[in-house]
Amino acid sequence: MALFKRILLTVLFALGLSTAFAAESPGAGGTINLNFDKIEIQELVKIYAKASGKRFIVGPAVQGSVSLFNPTPLSLEEAYHQLGTALALNGYAIIKKDDVLVVTSARNAQRDGIETTTELPALKPERLVTWIFKPKYVSVEEINKRLRVLPSRDGEITPFSPSNSLVVTDFVSNIHRIAAIVKELDRAEARGFKSKSETMPPEKTPRMKAE
Repeated sequence: MALFKRILLTVLFALGLSTAFAAESPGAGGTINLNFDKIEIQELVKIYAKASGKRFIVGPAVQGSVSLFNPTPLSLEEAYHQLGTALALNGYAIIKKDDVLVVTSARNAQRDGIETTTELPALKPERLVTWIFKPKYVSVEEINKRLRVLPSRDGEITPFSPSNSLVVTDFVSNIHRIAAIVKELDRAEARGFKSKSETMPPEKTPRMKAE
């Protein structure tokens, strides 16, 4: 009987450890409920951090509230995307520093080493990215004239003429919108600019008078 009790206690102790470990370290396939009417941003980050096991640093200047209406649980990946979108609506972004995620203002995030790519970034999760694009047929100055009003309040477009490159820093959802417009503008048949050498009239060769 004593041996049976010892075995039973050992099994129960092991089950307790495994349950606690599963609760503290959710897998990538876990889910989370995000169904809130006006929840504070800091509280939302706290809830996601607890469910995902990810570490966050949130500065005291991060304020505001959002509403998320999801009648069914979300995957952790989709929840992270919605968290990024909620932060973007309030002018904040998530940047990664080592293994910690830092929530800061989008303006400050632009100076803190955000993701930079020459490929169109994935649409999810929502995040701040710098995308560098080189048009094939149209000058960046011409494109910039037509697109400079399109960045979000925390984004910007900068043309770099020497390499005919367009530097776009914005949230990925808006970068995809800008990229779709650039694709339509950057067509060989739509080329509406000429280089300075092409627009200058040819120099006239002076005629030599016959002696």
